[in-house]
Amino acid sequence: MAKKRKRPAGAKPARSGAAAKRPTHVSPMSTMDVWDRIAWIFLHALVVLVPLAMSNFGPLSGNGLPITYDQFDILKVFVQRGLVLLALGSWIIGLVLRGGKVRTTRVGWLVLAFVAWLVLTTAFSVHVPTAIFGKYRRFEGLISFLTYASVFFLALQLGDRASRIRSLARSLGVAGFVVALYGAIQVMGTVGIGVARVLQPVSVLFTIGAPVALVTLALTKLHDDPQARQAAFIGAALAAVGGVFFSAGLAQNLDAAVQSGAAVVALDPVRWGTLPFETHRAFSTFGNPDLLGGYLIFPWAVVIGLALSEDHRLWRAIYWVFTLFNAFVGVTSYVRGAWIGATVSLILLVVSYLRSRSGTETRLSTIDKAFIGAGAATIGVAAIASSLRPDAVRNVLTRVVSIFQFDQGSALTRFQIWEAALAAIAERPLLGWGADTFRLLFPMFKPAEYVKAAGYLSVADNVHNYPLQLATGIGIPGVLLMYGLIVWVLARSARMVFGRGQGAKRMLLAGFWAAIAGYVVHLLFGLSVTGSTIFLWLSMGLLLSPGATEHEAAPARRPVLLTSAIVALVVAGSVLNVRFIVADNVYLRGRMVEQGYDRVETIQRAISLNPYNDMYRLELGVAWQDVMRATARVYSESVDAGTPDEQARAAALTALQNAALAYEEMMAYEPEEYDTYVFYASLYNEAGTYLDPAYFTHAIEVARAGIEVEEYGPAVRFQLASAALSLGDHALAIEHLEFATDLDPRFLAAYARLGDAYRVAGRVEDARTAYEYVLEREPGNAAASSGLEAIEAYEAAMTSGTETP
Repeated sequence: MAKKRKRPAGAKPARSGAAAKRPTHVSPMSTMDVWDRIAWIFLHALVVLVPLAMSNFGPLSGNGLPITYDQFDILKVFVQRGLVLLALGSWIIGLVLRGGKVRTTRVGWLVLAFVAWLVLTTAFSVHVPTAIFGKYRRFEGLISFLTYASVFFLALQLGDRASRIRSLARSLGVAGFVVALYGAIQVMGTVGIGVARVLQPVSVLFTIGAPVALVTLALTKLHDDPQARQAAFIGAALAAVGGVFFSAGLAQNLDAAVQSGAAVVALDPVRWGTLPFETHRAFSTFGNPDLLGGYLIFPWAVVIGLALSEDHRLWRAIYWVFTLFNAFVGVTSYVRGAWIGATVSLILLVVSYLRSRSGTETRLSTIDKAFIGAGAATIGVAAIASSLRPDAVRNVLTRVVSIFQFDQGSALTRFQIWEAALAAIAERPLLGWGADTFRLLFPMFKPAEYVKAAGYLSVADNVHNYPLQLATGIGIPGVLLMYGLIVWVLARSARMVFGRGQGAKRMLLAGFWAAIAGYVVHLLFGLSVTGSTIFLWLSMGLLLSPGATEHEAAPARRPVLLTSAIVALVVAGSVLNVRFIVADNVYLRGRMVEQGYDRVETIQRAISLNPYNDMYRLELGVAWQDVMRATARVYSESVDAGTPDEQARAAALTALQNAALAYEEMMAYEPEEYDTYVFYASLYNEAGTYLDPAYFTHAIEVARAGIEVEEYGPAVRFQLASAALSLGDHALAIEHLEFATDLDPRFLAAYARLGDAYRVAGRVEDARTAYEYVLEREPGNAAASSGLEAIEAYEAAMTSGTETP
């Protein structure tokens, strides 16, 4: 092979057809044996598939349902755990069989100390299963941190040369582009039905024609250009898979629009239903704009580093295209913390570039200048266009201004969440409460003002500040270990990244450095989720890789025995990982498909597959409660008809006992879960209504236990007051309903029930005021309207002398 000729990084790259002047392409898998290759492929698959993983395939779903109930985080966790397990197992088997090099760094000792501390805090957690597995839809417990540390280790071992680091960065860039492209489609939202009729067949032609053309080009014209050939194959794969997904979804959406008589057609291939945030905000494969914004910091910074260090003209242009999409979707996700983090990373990249080109011939090429200008224009146009909207959330100007408004909106509630976190830390500053247990802590420590600001249904399961989140979970020492690790990585690699006169060759590492710094800044305001934070640990491993120390390890003395043990562990871990995802699929069927006793059996199967998920356990009580309600109504109706159905009564009592048992077991398993007390109290309130008033007393007992768990919980006080009102204890009902409505003036059901309590207590004017308060905010509210009608009827009767109070 001819020796690679070096040229100044700022010189004009050779044209795609000038093979003689093009740098020789060296495969990152050269010198790898089969075990390292397997580990390498799985690590690449992790970088690509984790951000793309979601369980709702829209038009490609056979029954129209996603695979799992949690459509985003649980599948990302499943993918990363499975792939890390396979990659790590393969690498270890290779080391056992043939020996080889083990790459270490002194920072690795801090990683080990951090993991050891996590194990210790888990043992002393307020709820050990949550600390191990993490809270549902977050999953950042001990197992996830072990997965992070494994990715750090694999990146250190396999990213042992520049070509391999670049290969992983390219995979990260491609995955980020797909995520951003889907987000851009969501931002565009809808088109007219006429446009959709034209767009749908065009998308089908593109799905067929683009892959064929790109593969043909790669096989016939690009033999002498491996880089361009690789780009063509990647483009063909993206066009084929993405084209099928988009064209099938558009056809389905077009049919739905025609049937409903709608004038517009949604472009998003997946019909998500009602979103818990504003429409036309990008959320892509992450399910929430906040989570998407955090992830995009990694492809944003790394791809800019790729572009500035790339010699191949085609790939350089491709990277800048990726950057345009990242910029557009980053702006239109309207995530302020991500904007700040991305800005910090960009500033760091600019500083690194200016220092690296000092004293060299490195300069921006025409391609760079064109795309940088286009990127600035993209951000500017998106910002200006959004700033013309009256919508406060999807308005860049108001979002920027709101960063400095600490006494209102999300900033206010965030400070209140931080207040609760600080109170929790003060109580257990050393060991914390266990990783990812904040949802269990929040009801105990939240200030009363939070309920008024966020509403009685709001429960914070994350601090929205990573240092505080970690401190509540793993204590102050754990935070110092984690951030000491990050600072050490950045400090150790800073000279390499910001050294003067190195040309563009270090810009890729500068991209990883800037991504880490930007993401860490984002986490001061945002959420850490496994689908994003795993790239923080990958980036740290790759940054340390160039300076790692290599040690030679001899083959194991008993390779067959050790290999068998490793294979057994990998198989066992994979089986448990599959059970983990199958359980959520079963839970989905129990929540969305099955009814009655079939639903109960399905939820019980989900629990048997994963007995450590508290959501499944709580749902079993809800399922039995639904059975009780249905059979109790049948009995109540039969009593009203004069023919009591004793069989229905017996079925209702059996379901009541089973529901109570499920709630009791849930309370024993996780006593801090506030929702259990609310559901359990409502169970006895329904039983008192349909079966026997004596059950109202049980509702009051359960609700009092719930108030012990969460003093500022309006929902459980509502249940207590409802039971008290049914028993004729008007004073007790008024006491708790006034407390609940003072906590959350928007809790209209509590206001209407307070009106009932006032009315039966003889406080007619107070009752009228409560009912009118409800009707002013929700005209047509049935409870308030009927209560007001009862007052008017009573007053009319009193006036005519035909009624006594």
